[in-house]
Amino acid sequence: MAERIFANASDRRAQLLHEEMELYVEQTPEEIERARSEVMATVRALYERGDIATYFGSIRRGDESDSEMDDEEEEEYDEQEQESGESV
Repeated sequence: MAERIFANASDRRAQLLHEEMELYVEQTPEEIERARSEVMATVRALYERGDIATYFGSIRRGDESDSEMDDEEEEEYDEQEQESGESV
């Protein structure tokens, strides 16, 4: 995946990404997971306030299961995508 990202980034952006990756090379998995959780908490808060609009799909709250969309949810998602003319 990283190769695809770097292949589609400008040379300058790719260099910046490489430098940033080097900063986090020594992070423990626990630190990484904590940072991911903080980012997702911020995204959820922005979404719930209406500051951003997106479809979270499998992103669930801690007490909910991480299941696939059921047929009804998938149809609703497809309708939203068609109405907007772009990916939701």
